[in-house]
Order: sequence, then C-alpha cells, then structure tokens
Amino acid sequence: MERKKLIFILRVASLQNVIFLALLLALMTLFVIPEAVADIHLKSNGALEVEKYLFGINPCDFSVLTTFGEKGRMLFLIILSSLDIVFHFIFAVFIAVFLVWSGMQLKPSYRKLKLWLAAPFILFALNIIENLLTAMAIMTFPLKLRWLELLIQLFTWSRFASAVFCILLIIINLSLISLKCLHFFTLFETSLNKQRSKNPEL
Repeated sequence: MERKKLIFILRVASLQNVIFLALLLALMTLFVIPEAVADIHLKSNGALEVEKYLFGINPCDFSVLTTFGEKGRMLFLIILSSLDIVFHFIFAVFIAVFLVWSGMQLKPSYRKLKLWLAAPFILFALNIIENLLTAMAIMTFPLKLRWLELLIQLFTWSRFASAVFCILLIIINLSLISLKCLHFFTLFETSLNKQRSKNPEL
C-alpha cells in the first residue's frame, strides 16, 4: 500500500505538473484576483481592502469589520468561501508538487516525502480554519467576541508561519539541487582535465 502511494506521488510530481500549476497560480495572481479585488473595491466604495486580509498577514478583527459596512462584510464573506479557498488550495497543491519534484532529485526517504506533502496542506487547513473563524465573526457582528478575535489572530499568524516554512523548504531543496549540480560539473571538469593531461590532443 505504501509503495503504491509512493508511485502515485512520484507520478503526479512531474515537471509538467509543476509548470502547469505555476502557470495556473500566476493566472489567478495576475488576472483573476486583481479583477475580483477591483470589483469588491467598486461595490464597497473602496472601503473593503480585501487583499490585506485574504492574502496578507493582517487579522480581520472587529475594528476592521466595522469599517467594511454591512455590504462590505457580505462581499468579504463571499470571497472567503470561494476565491480565497480556491487560491490557497491551488497554492498548497503547487507547493506539494514542487517540493516532491525537487526532492526527487535528492533521493529522499519516504518519511521525508510525507513531511514535504504534509506541510502545504497544513497551511491550507490553517487557512480554512482562519476563514471559518472570520466568517463566524462576520455572522455574529456587531457582537464583539474577544476570544474569537484572539483565535483569528492566532490562526492568521500560524498560516503566515506555515507559509514561510514551506517557502524555506523550497529554497533549501533548490539550494541542495544547485550544490549537487555544481558538484557534478566540478567532477566532470576534473575528469576532463585529467583526460587532457593524459592525452594533450583532446
């Protein structure tokens, strides 16, 4: 069973899928999200700066919800339950596929592969919980629940920390691959120099 899972993971984590997911993420980042954000700004008369609270590290607390107004809060709730979830799911899948693909070049253990797979989906789960808590804050507005605000802040910063951890994993993998390639070229050049010293005609 474990072997079948490993084969499936390695099959999915191809360079083609990495490129496809990167393009899909770029499409959403450059076109879909800005269009949705612009539409929300228009409908909320510029009061709802949605990008700060969906894709940044600013927790959506009671004071923020107050500035949105009733229409802005409903728009924000719609985005929380649709575009934000789709974006972060694609982001999590991209990170997972990229980590496994880059990790395959390093011949990792199955245990390490599972860690790489778990990290981005922990990030996605934290985002879902944060969205649910924020939705609860919107639905209970104008009731101010301090414990709810604290939980939103906790999961916002946890999501941010998880995202940083995933990015660090990517950087580490790419650095190790670069060192591996550099080592290969160094050995190749050394071997070539030895052949040239033995046979000056080469």
